[in-house]
Amino acid sequence: MKKIIPPFAYIATKPKQEEVHPHIKGHMEDLQKIEDKGKSWLVKHLKKGGPVKIENPIPEVKGPKRTRDIWNTQTPNYKDWETDNSKWKKWLADNIAQSQTTIHFNHDRGDWLDKWGDKVRPEDALAEQQQIEKVYNTIYTPEMETQDELNMKTTGNIAVLASSVFYSILSLMIIIIVREVLAAKKNHLNLFDGLKLGINEIIAGLEKGAINMVSVAIAIATAGIIVGAVASTGLSNNLIVVVEAIAGDNIIILLALTAILCIVLGMGLPTTANYLVVAALMSHVVVEVAGASGYVFPLIAVHLYVFYFGLMADVTPPVGLASYAASAISKADPIKTGIQAFWYESRTAILPVVFIFNNELLLIGIENFWHGLMILGTSLIAILVFSSATQGWFINKLKWYEIIIFILISLSLFRPGYILDKFYPKYEYSQLQSKNLELINLKPDRDVHIKITRRTGYGDRYKLFIIKKNSFTKNYSLEDYGISLVDQEGRMTIDTLKWKGIAKKSGIESGDVISEFKIEILERPNKAIVYPFALLILFIFGYLNYKRKPTL
Repeated sequence: MKKIIPPFAYIATKPKQEEVHPHIKGHMEDLQKIEDKGKSWLVKHLKKGGPVKIENPIPEVKGPKRTRDIWNTQTPNYKDWETDNSKWKKWLADNIAQSQTTIHFNHDRGDWLDKWGDKVRPEDALAEQQQIEKVYNTIYTPEMETQDELNMKTTGNIAVLASSVFYSILSLMIIIIVREVLAAKKNHLNLFDGLKLGINEIIAGLEKGAINMVSVAIAIATAGIIVGAVASTGLSNNLIVVVEAIAGDNIIILLALTAILCIVLGMGLPTTANYLVVAALMSHVVVEVAGASGYVFPLIAVHLYVFYFGLMADVTPPVGLASYAASAISKADPIKTGIQAFWYESRTAILPVVFIFNNELLLIGIENFWHGLMILGTSLIAILVFSSATQGWFINKLKWYEIIIFILISLSLFRPGYILDKFYPKYEYSQLQSKNLELINLKPDRDVHIKITRRTGYGDRYKLFIIKKNSFTKNYSLEDYGISLVDQEGRMTIDTLKWKGIAKKSGIESGDVISEFKIEILERPNKAIVYPFALLILFIFGYLNYKRKPTL
């Protein structure tokens, strides 16, 4: 546990001898009571072994009113509550540990402040922290720490080194030098000359990279001003509220609205600045609102989605820079050129919509070479079928019902999981009730989705939290995940959070209401089963279109 250290400026000067702040004094007295009475209570009751009957175990604290509120209101009602000793010890240790956030150092004011913003002497802050640590270490055993570390382990996540880029560039330099040395040896030249050529090539590459970075740095600096303005004004949060209010739970409206905003934001910007602006403004919006709708999109897919539509601004009138450049060459009207270019590009705009749902198109989740080859083949067929449907031609002119069928075929090939979900749902919805919480036994090989409703200053906000498969090594409960629930007027509300638990680390807060709880179903066919049916329908209608006489 980190200790609170007074500022260096304070250490260099002799502190004034002031009286201990009344809030701190009362809080420290309360901690002393918990240490004395709480420890004696534990020693008395925990020696019995097995479950114990607990009735108001925490001694009621005195002291200042706001300090009493901290302990008395945050202590659950344990009357007639049966539990084992380890759970009770863990709860007490966790709640004592959470009290360390009562005092913090405010860098703006340059002082130690308590929870209510009142100034506190640094030695009082340090004394309280030491008191909390003393009580916490008395109760928090090494076994609990081991269990906490076990719960926080997540297998299946790939650790990416922060210095990977540096080592990649360094490896490239070594390869260049080795290549020149081997070339010199092959041509029977001096090896030193090959080494010299390799070093000169590296220096030339560094110089060219530095020159190219000048224009990029200017674009990044300009975009940084925009991003800073967005962060300081809270525009991103307001965008989330606006988009969420318009789209609601409809993911298609969300993506369409995001695409329009990205096109508007990307107008007149160079490529690098375009990406920085749309990524800073819109990627967070898509992730947050999509999570509220129950969808989890990889960040790489979201960034590519917003970047794609940001680049579409180059051909979209009235600011389409590429359209003006093309019209200057062709001597055509720039607005008409932009409209025609946008119409052509809208056919490929289906791609970002597809890969944000089907991440396999981005090679995410590809298991082997043959799996990747299958995705490549079906994707090529799907985009050809979709292009035929939007143009109204296959081999011959398509009829209206054939256009609809071709669009459905392309959807089946692009996103087979959506079709399969209509027959075999991917998740099983579970109704949480206070009487069945103890019966919930979650398996570690399945994803669990928890959708919560949180009351904020902007109104109700919806968030999605996922317990990834293999986060635990054995069957677990919601208490092992780190949350305890209470039924408040028929709504399952998160009462307390386990200190250092996975739930707390994920961002779940006390007072959140669980509005949806679903568990992944593993016993269902592979989504690739949709491909043969889609290809069969394509073959039938393609053959009928081929046999039909051409019509002009």
